[in-house]
Amino acid sequence: MNKSYNIEIVDDVTVVRFIDKPKPDDIRMSIDEVATISLSGLRLWDLSDSGWDLTSAELGKVADYAKTKLLLPSKIAFVAPEDLSYGLSRVYEAFRAQDGLQIEIFRTEEKALNWLKNIPEQNPNTAP
Repeated sequence: MNKSYNIEIVDDVTVVRFIDKPKPDDIRMSIDEVATISLSGLRLWDLSDSGWDLTSAELGKVADYAKTKLLLPSKIAFVAPEDLSYGLSRVYEAFRAQDGLQIEIFRTEEKALNWLKNIPEQNPNTAP
C-alpha cells in the first residue's frame, strides 16, 4: 500500500505532509507512525497539497483515535490554506479538544512553525 503522506522531523517538530486527500485509514496510519516517533509533542499536519474532504462523523472518529494514540501534553498545528480544509480542520479541532492539548490552524507553514516553536509574530510596522 502506498502511503498518501510523508513524515519528517524539522527542529523537533514532527511534520506530516499529505500528498493526496487522506482517507480515514490514511490518517489513522499516519497517527500510528507519528505516535512511535514524535517525542517532543510538537506536530504539524500539512494539508497544503492535499486538503481533506471528510464528513463530520469521519473527523470525529479520527479525533477519537488520535486521543488514544498520541501522548499529552502536545501542541498541534494544521496548515490549511484552502477554505474547506481550514473549516474542516476547525471541526477536527473541536472533536480533538482535551486537557493538555493545544491546537491552532494556520494558512501558512511558516506561521504554524513559529507558533509551535513559540516564535513571536513579527509586526511589519515595528522596527526590530
